[in-house]
Amino acid sequence: MGFVWFASGFQDFTYERREESPQTVASLMADAHAILDNQHLQFAPIQNDKIKAAAPTFAKGEAGMQTFIDHVSKLKFGELATKLKANLTYQMPTDEAVLKKIGDPNEVTVCAYLHNAFRSVYPLSMPSSKPFAKKEVRLAADFDGWVAVKKVNLELAERKEVFSSLCSMRTVAQRKAMEFTPGFDEFNAALEGALAPFPERKSFGKLNAALNAVKGVSADTNLQSFAFSSAMLRVGYPPYLTNDHVASLYPELKVPKPKGNYGGKKKKK
Repeated sequence: MGFVWFASGFQDFTYERREESPQTVASLMADAHAILDNQHLQFAPIQNDKIKAAAPTFAKGEAGMQTFIDHVSKLKFGELATKLKANLTYQMPTDEAVLKKIGDPNEVTVCAYLHNAFRSVYPLSMPSSKPFAKKEVRLAADFDGWVAVKKVNLELAERKEVFSSLCSMRTVAQRKAMEFTPGFDEFNAALEGALAPFPERKSFGKLNAALNAVKGVSADTNLQSFAFSSAMLRVGYPPYLTNDHVASLYPELKVPKPKGNYGGKKKKK
């Protein structure tokens, strides 16, 4: 069927693994997702340690998620953005033409806050470190119709380029880890049905309703966690950072949209 290879040479964590079967590829992508989810905020233009300290922590699982939803229902974007603004390190461009293309940098700090709170409910298990000598992150695949080559040099690339690459690879790893999970097709159909009433546009006020809409979509903890994060993405405030955030801050990078079917139903063979 082919292969999937992921390797990372971060200063504080190295990893390399190659797999060739659906079951082991799912495990590999879960590892990659955990690593990239942990690292991508470290390259964002924020002080994530301080945002993490400001974010609440909740119990793990269903009870904690209900408390998370209750907390989110009381949040107001403007108030939260003001509270977190001191933790934003992004430098606004001085060129007027570029400035007109910039989105709201406060969305980065708000989503980082949501990330840290959400991960207290659904923590990801980091794999054991494995030797990898190169200072780069690489994802390569030629497996069951999925072909991808993504890489970034951690020493030579600009920080914003590393940020962009990690966001892109994180999205792919999360989605592929889910796609190779047994029962994903049925789950995805139920998830799309639950999210159908919510148009794909930014609405912080819809977070509460979207999260409640997908409760109980799956009995599998990993799939249910993915359902909640998908609901938040649907209304524009995911508990992680995406290439939409990268493009809104760094239009000069001309960030490409991910290729493949990452947001809707899995293509029929």
